[in-house]
Amino acid sequence: SMAGGAGGGAGKGGFSLAIAIPTEAPVKLEVEELAKIMDEEGKSGDDLVIIDVRGSDYKGGHIPGAKNVPYDDFSKHLDTLVSKHATAKRVVFYCMYSEQRGPACANQFLTRFRELNPDADANSFLLLGGFAKWLTAYKDSPKDHVDEYDASVWVLDTFGHLVH
Repeated sequence: SMAGGAGGGAGKGGFSLAIAIPTEAPVKLEVEELAKIMDEEGKSGDDLVIIDVRGSDYKGGHIPGAKNVPYDDFSKHLDTLVSKHATAKRVVFYCMYSEQRGPACANQFLTRFRELNPDADANSFLLLGGFAKWLTAYKDSPKDHVDEYDASVWVLDTFGHLVH
C-alpha cells in the first residue's frame, strides 16, 4: 500500500492539491508602514534590507539605507542577494512606482528564496507606490527620509506629485 506522504490526500495526480495552494506573493507595504518600521527598528540592517531596483532614475534621492541593485543587473545578483539576506526579517523592494521593476524583482527574490528555503518564512516585501509615493509623502522632511536628495531632479506635476 502507498504511504500517505505530502500528496497523500490529493485527488488524481495530485491535481486538487495543486489548486488548493495559493501562489505566494510578496507582502505589500505602504510607505507609512515602512517609515514606521524604520523609525522603530533602525533605517537598514540585518533585519531590514531595502533594495532600490531603479536604473538611471535612481539619481536625485533614495530611501535611507537602500542598496541600489538596478533591474537590468538584478538576475545576475539574485543568488547572492537571496543567500546574503535569507535571515532578514524583511527585504523590501521598490522602483519609481513599484508597478513593474519592483514587483518583478520582489517576485524573483521570493521564488528563489522559496527554492532554497522551502520551510522558512518568506521575507519579500514590495513598497506600494514606489519612490515617487515615498518622496511625495516625505518631501517636506527629506533630511530624515531621503538620502542624497537633489531637488533639482524633481518637478511637481499637476497632481502635486514629484516626478523625475
